[in-house]
Parts: sequence; C-alpha cells; structure tokens
Amino acid sequence: TAWEGLCGYSRDECRGKSLGALLQGPDTDGGAVTALVAKLLSGEEAGTVLTNYTKSGKKFRNDLRVRNVLDEMGKTVSFVGVLREVIHQDKASCGGNIESGYLSVRENSQLPFMS
Repeated sequence: TAWEGLCGYSRDECRGKSLGALLQGPDTDGGAVTALVAKLLSGEEAGTVLTNYTKSGKKFRNDLRVRNVLDEMGKTVSFVGVLREVIHQDKASCGGNIESGYLSVRENSQLPFMS
C-alpha cells in the first residue's frame, strides 16, 4: 500500500498505536502537533506540515490534513486524515513552479488514518 511504501509499517503494526507514536521523532515540531490537536478538539479541520520518520528511521516531510468524523448527534466519534509526502516546500527548491499553495507533493501518496 502507499502507507507501507512511505512509512514502512504494515496495517497490523499500526493497530492500537497513534500516528504520533509511530512517526514522530527528534525533528518533529511538537508545537505544530499541539496546535493541530487543539484545532481538532475545538471541532475544526486542521492541517500542518511535519517532519516525521519511517519505521527504519528515515526522515521525511509530510502535509497532514485531519478532520473530525461526527455521529448523527454531531459528536466527534473519530478522526480521518490524509498524509502526503512533501517533495518541495518553497519556490527556490521547486524552481519557482508551485501549482497549489506552497507545497509540491508526490502523487498517489495519500494515506488514510487508521484508528
């Protein structure tokens, strides 16, 4: 799967673990993670760009977008997100060619959260 290709973890290895526990490391911006969680807890959709790590310890940048999943009463019952690998993050490294916002992402690397 795209998830296994990017992160190195199988679905079974992820069961019962948070993405933070699996992917965060020394260069992961804890402030950005805290801000993302705060937005989610207030019911807002959230996103950020993080430095994370594969199972083998290789560092990679990713664009993370998360939103709440609500039940019929409007209560948050889960979260769903997309993790996309960032290839370039600024105009200089992209040769000035950035098509959507400030990120150029690898195609077909969208990854669903697993709870």
